[in-house]
Amino acid sequence: MDSDGGDTVEAHRLITSGLDSNSSPPCTLDPASSNHPSIVHTSGPSLPIEIWERVIDEVLTIDLVGYSQEILSCARTCRAWRPRCRYWLFHMVLIRTLEQLHLLSETMRTSPHLGALVTAIMILPKKREHMTELTWLAGDLLAVHLTTASVIAIMSHVSLPENPVSEEPTDVPMVQDAGHDFRSLGPKQSPLDSMRLLLPFRSSPITAINLSNITIPDFSEMCSVITQFPTISCLRFYSVQWRSPVQSDATFVIPTLLELAITPYTQLDPEQALLGFAGPSLRFLMLELIAAPSTDEHVSERVDLSRFTSLQGLRLDTKDICLGNHSWIPRILSTITSREVTSITIRCTVVFQTTIEAVLDRLECGSISNILDAPQFSDLRFFLLEFGDSSDHLALWESGLAALCPQLVAKGIVEVTVNPRVKFGNGATA
Repeated sequence: MDSDGGDTVEAHRLITSGLDSNSSPPCTLDPASSNHPSIVHTSGPSLPIEIWERVIDEVLTIDLVGYSQEILSCARTCRAWRPRCRYWLFHMVLIRTLEQLHLLSETMRTSPHLGALVTAIMILPKKREHMTELTWLAGDLLAVHLTTASVIAIMSHVSLPENPVSEEPTDVPMVQDAGHDFRSLGPKQSPLDSMRLLLPFRSSPITAINLSNITIPDFSEMCSVITQFPTISCLRFYSVQWRSPVQSDATFVIPTLLELAITPYTQLDPEQALLGFAGPSLRFLMLELIAAPSTDEHVSERVDLSRFTSLQGLRLDTKDICLGNHSWIPRILSTITSREVTSITIRCTVVFQTTIEAVLDRLECGSISNILDAPQFSDLRFFLLEFGDSSDHLALWESGLAALCPQLVAKGIVEVTVNPRVKFGNGATA
């Protein structure tokens, strides 16, 4: 997509003009093919539209940096395909530029029925300084049209890769000196002047708010705004920072919250404060921490999952930047009181060259196995451990886990995977 958002603008023009045009035939071939007399122009295969819609659903993708060109190609190909293509074009509305925002607003003003197709709105400015203006205008111009939107995402552009299909991890922080230069850990956040800019969207049945790589001035104001969305059930905080003190407040508990995700690069205080949003109804929790010298003490003091009595799924991610131990993981597991936990995932990435045995030892897998072998976890059906490493080492990870967690392995609930895309530095070796 070009720097001016031209593809996105063209997508919306196509929706309001080209897609409603009756000038194109039921099926078309590449115009370039008309120069070849050997090519015979025929109609496409005669299949029920339901089959074609299934095909469209399978082959079309909406990436996070623009509308898929495949959607536009299908929309131009056959009039009968246009309703399904229109659905995908408006399924997630991506706001990147002021021009695109105004065009989208005009589109929905003249065609109000399109607003009912939108299930998610993502504000992802091309320029960081446009974050507040785009968010304000989106609420002012679009909120009234989005009667069915359920997801709001506000993100800085640095959280996404320039090439979404790149084989290299794009959000991996670079550590300069054995974990001592923590300034390099986080990407630069975009400022959002006030969370109150989201309030116009309260009229939509919003169930999820995703915040990624942004800086918010006032933590208490953010809590107050979020609790004004009556149908909220999912909150995700990815690399969010606040300029004000961060502290828990029992008045901001969201009784309807079912899912909560928290990732690092924040100050050391927010984990417990953000956990304060959740009450006994919480079903799924994702918590990512950086393994620094103070992590164990910090977690043992601030992270307590005992009040989440309905917890069903837990994911713990750790980024090992200093070759410290990860006793905070069994400590967190030991605070669980829910008897409904069915799945636990632990993902570990390592910055420095080390051995598989050393990584497993620092994870304290033996302690984890003893905790999860208790009767309280009798409903546990899935225990996944994922390591950032080459697929050539999978068997070594599996054998290492089998030696340290024989009880869990015997139950047949342990799965070990390796993921080269999340590997830091040189990863682990045999």
